[in-house]
Amino acid sequence: MSTPVMQDGQTGHDAGGGETLGQRLRRARESQGLEVEAVAERLHTDVTRLKALEHDDFSPFPAAVFARGYVRGYARMFSLPEAELIALYEKQAAPPAVSLHPLPATPYDKKATLLTMAGRVFALALLAGAVFWLMPYTPWRDEHPALNGAPAALNEEAHSGEDIQSAPPPAGMADDAESPDADAFSSVSTRQDAAVSERPVSESAQNVSPAETSGDALVLRFNAESWVEVYDQRGKTLLYELAPGGATRRFEQPQLPLRVRLGNSPAVNIEYNGKVFDQSPHARNSVADFVFDRKIAAAMQSREDDAVSVTAE
Repeated sequence: MSTPVMQDGQTGHDAGGGETLGQRLRRARESQGLEVEAVAERLHTDVTRLKALEHDDFSPFPAAVFARGYVRGYARMFSLPEAELIALYEKQAAPPAVSLHPLPATPYDKKATLLTMAGRVFALALLAGAVFWLMPYTPWRDEHPALNGAPAALNEEAHSGEDIQSAPPPAGMADDAESPDADAFSSVSTRQDAAVSERPVSESAQNVSPAETSGDALVLRFNAESWVEVYDQRGKTLLYELAPGGATRRFEQPQLPLRVRLGNSPAVNIEYNGKVFDQSPHARNSVADFVFDRKIAAAMQSREDDAVSVTAE
């Protein structure tokens, strides 16, 4: 008689030399003159698993809880001691003790380690250089930028002596605005041409003093509180603050193009040389992000000249 095969290479007998679990279950079934198929039908289970259980093979069971269920089913069907059979299963199914042998220590090669580290540093340097070379120009924004000197002089004209304080952009502004393209200063979409407003100059623009109208000037007038960012073509920060309502920010002789970002676009009036610029086509969820360049400025001047010509006729 061949020795039953068990999981994990165990023999078919327990440590005490008695019957294994599978042998006891098979003997109980045969004593009733039943075939495995009949037991499987009564227990509503698979014949293959019952045959494996009778041969002490527990591998077909995905977890120990399933194997215990079949053992209990046998015990109840043939009036066998359930606790004794479960204990026998636990004994046979227990994984063999694993002998832990320490791995042999690898000799430390200081020279090889230094060469490996040097190679990694060199590879990282090459990768960083390639990324820097291939990456298109993107205006750099400091986490806490300061208003430094710039080609375009910034004159602050706060109404009623209100103090202007720099503050971080309002929550949600970065999510609402469309990400600016990296080459925004080299190419301007045609929809910016349509952004030039043909409406009459606002009353606030008409009240600009003669000193304000000398030369090119870009003026931002805030009817309500709004976050504002202005960068020059090199990405240098010209304006970065939370402007209060009633404030005015003026750029004399601005070096176009300028990137402008407004957190509360409907509350801001933008004027260039006294003419109103309509930024609404560039706004999304009240956040406007656009590039004001010479093409837009020329289009605004051209439309004013056409209006003067029509009036003269």
